[in-house]
Amino acid sequence: YTLQGWYNFYDFAEDTLLRQRTEYLLDMWWCDAAMEQFDGVRGGGKARIYLDRLEPWRDGVHFMSWYYLGVGSFAADKHPGFMCLATSTYRLPLVVMDIALDYDGKGVYEVKSRKPGRNTEPTSTSPDGHLLYKTDPDYGGVYRYTYCTPKYIMGTSMVEKVGHDEWTWISDQSRYTSVIFHGDQDKFIIPSCESTTDGRTNYNQHWSIQNKGTLIIQKLSTSENIGDMRVYFGSALSPVEEDGWVFVNTGDAYAAVKPVWGSYSWDDAYWLRLSDDYAPVIIEVALASDYTGMFSLFKSAVKAQVIDLNSGVLTYTGLGNSGKFTFYTNSSQVPKLDDVPINFEPGFTFLSPFMNEAWADGVIIISKDDRQKVLDFNIEDITEINETGTVMFDKKEFYLHQNYPNPFNPTTTIDYSIAKEGNVTISIYNVLGQRIRVLVNESQPAAQRYSYQWDGKDDTGRQLASGFYYVVLKTAGFSKSIKILKIE
Repeated sequence: YTLQGWYNFYDFAEDTLLRQRTEYLLDMWWCDAAMEQFDGVRGGGKARIYLDRLEPWRDGVHFMSWYYLGVGSFAADKHPGFMCLATSTYRLPLVVMDIALDYDGKGVYEVKSRKPGRNTEPTSTSPDGHLLYKTDPDYGGVYRYTYCTPKYIMGTSMVEKVGHDEWTWISDQSRYTSVIFHGDQDKFIIPSCESTTDGRTNYNQHWSIQNKGTLIIQKLSTSENIGDMRVYFGSALSPVEEDGWVFVNTGDAYAAVKPVWGSYSWDDAYWLRLSDDYAPVIIEVALASDYTGMFSLFKSAVKAQVIDLNSGVLTYTGLGNSGKFTFYTNSSQVPKLDDVPINFEPGFTFLSPFMNEAWADGVIIISKDDRQKVLDFNIEDITEINETGTVMFDKKEFYLHQNYPNPFNPTTTIDYSIAKEGNVTISIYNVLGQRIRVLVNESQPAAQRYSYQWDGKDDTGRQLASGFYYVVLKTAGFSKSIKILKIE
């Protein structure tokens, strides 16, 4: 329903600034999904994924991707959000389409983001019966992490161990952690608790820690409407049990699942039920190529892992270079990776090779290879939107020219044009979306051409390392960016 509103704003809002910001919201949402999907099936941590629709391909992204990307499968659906999408003039930017479709070219990467979720007041009900949420905009309490490879995607939403009433209910309702495998939509692993009420909904069901292909997850004692802890194996997987571990082989990837203590039983061929609800579950996933394509080597490596449980503190070193995990099974102490607690207030909103924003900066940079789009939510004045609904600026009057030389070392020249007098800022951003240098921040008269020479240093005077950077020009009603390369 949120997307439904965004599409309607984009197509019908008379306020051009609202339309422009809505376009950016849609770009951001679709890029977030594009980084974490195979053929329109999205992986990673989510919320409000009901127990009767747990299969990853039941996510609305799968059906919507069919319209935009020609992947996945068409499914007739009367959900109003889908109707708005199908009739909207909005289209994905080429850079987002490239991110979505280039599975092998993207390689192996991490997607990290800081999400809202904690509330400032308990959830209440309006006079007309609607739930009212007041989300804390500064401390969201959700650190979302996804590990993406060409063959599998694994992700979770890491949260603190706090009560259901400290969350907005839309944030902790039916939380979802998953592993999906490329090539078959029914190859997946999903740890999930039963519901004790309607069979489809629970709240605040688990907490977790993940790095790369290693995940530890545990049912929360502060949950509500929660039944037994289980693990769901997709119907296209064939689990194999050895020494307390459950292994699967997809051909291109291997996975292993084990409760830290207690035993388990099978409800059927797909659902594993823990004998002790609160036993943490360890999930290890790896590329088959990391083990020269030999499933037996992966199984041997997993079975050799040491699981150290002492006074409720679980210490475990994951496969490969995923690190040392410290997980507090009996307390609310924040889990640690390599002895460092999870940081729920990182200095970024998005951090990945493809979409980045420094925390609450308002400038999101989407990029892949030679394609890029800068989403500048700080613009206050929009002059025109063309017939397709795309925000347009007069590039004959306002313009940011490509720097020269490019690549450069250590200095480069940046030319730009200003159509009318006003405050002008020119900033340098790194690929993480962090602003590292402000070159210009002053009122300037209209001029056909300004020129500025950058010395390759940040605001502290430190010479920056080689790599890609972004120059962003902003004035009232205009924003433009270029990608530049500094070399040794």
